[in-house]
Amino acid sequence: MGENIYQAPQADLHMIETKRGSPIKAVLIAATVDIVGSAVVSILMGIAYAAFFISRGMPIEQVKNLSFASLWSPFGIINCVFGSLFSIYAGYLCASIVNHREYRIVTILALLSTAVGFLLDGASFRLSDDIFLCVLTFACIYLGAWVHVRRKEKKRD
Repeated sequence: MGENIYQAPQADLHMIETKRGSPIKAVLIAATVDIVGSAVVSILMGIAYAAFFISRGMPIEQVKNLSFASLWSPFGIINCVFGSLFSIYAGYLCASIVNHREYRIVTILALLSTAVGFLLDGASFRLSDDIFLCVLTFACIYLGAWVHVRRKEKKRD
């Protein structure tokens, strides 16, 4: 009984109350960033790729017939890197907007992003490439969420 019964209880002043965001808002905003950002980069890269071949003297008719759909071409790899960066940012953005149950909400974002990517693909890739892209998208989105969760934990310490 070493405590003074007349003393007010001590409060933990280091607790930081986290503001919770809307899961629907978080998923919609992050999915828009991921899908539109990846599509815009892909279109701009396609234009740059075509301009490169035209500047090298390739006729425009031949450039129109080029296939940019190979995942393992230099165009495909660079496009994949930029798409991955957008997915990482979208995962971070989703987790920071929702700010609670981050991984559960980010899973919905990852499912939505991979479904839209699979639908927009139009069967231009092999099934093994589609599976690789789905796994990569999930990994990148979870990486973004993980970065947010780690930063949030460090702020509490």
